[in-house]
Amino acid sequence: MARVAAGEQRRRVARDLHDGIAQELAYSVGQTHRLAERIDDPDLPHVARAAERALDESRRAINALRSSEEETVSQAVAQAAEDVGHRVGVVVRLSLDPEVALDPQAKEEVLRIVREAVTNAARHGKARRVGIVLTAMDGQSLTIRDDGEGFDPASTNGGFGLVSMRERAHAIGADLSIESTPGEGTTVTVKWT
Repeated sequence: MARVAAGEQRRRVARDLHDGIAQELAYSVGQTHRLAERIDDPDLPHVARAAERALDESRRAINALRSSEEETVSQAVAQAAEDVGHRVGVVVRLSLDPEVALDPQAKEEVLRIVREAVTNAARHGKARRVGIVLTAMDGQSLTIRDDGEGFDPASTNGGFGLVSMRERAHAIGADLSIESTPGEGTTVTVKWT
């Protein structure tokens, strides 16, 4: 009974967050983008991105509260990738092995890597399509490949998003590699055992 009550409480909090904070943040994001189109203020795009990040965080919290312990890694990756893909306007293709298993903390780190990589593909790479492969063959791995503009990894100092993905991979004992060539898209690979 206590488990059922706790589950109901989590769902209630998720609904409250969705219907309150997330809706207000979504409104703020939309209005800030509209203002940035009409007003030439260099700070407005930064404010819009901050509001988007806050909205993303609220959605992550809602999803964490809604998700059950029975949700597989492949189900969680599919949901995260499709949510972000829809929001940033890219088509996401998935090939997800249901045998991949992670503890809750590692699963959350992998989901954040997926969200960051899909967001970067659209925002920085101007990608139209992102393919995600999750497999348990020869160890476990996650590959996120986009058809965007690509970049030269040797000539970049590694923006915060790239550094964050590396740190998240390291936190779960995984290796993260980024392969990209200007004009040929980007591939992010995470491998763990």
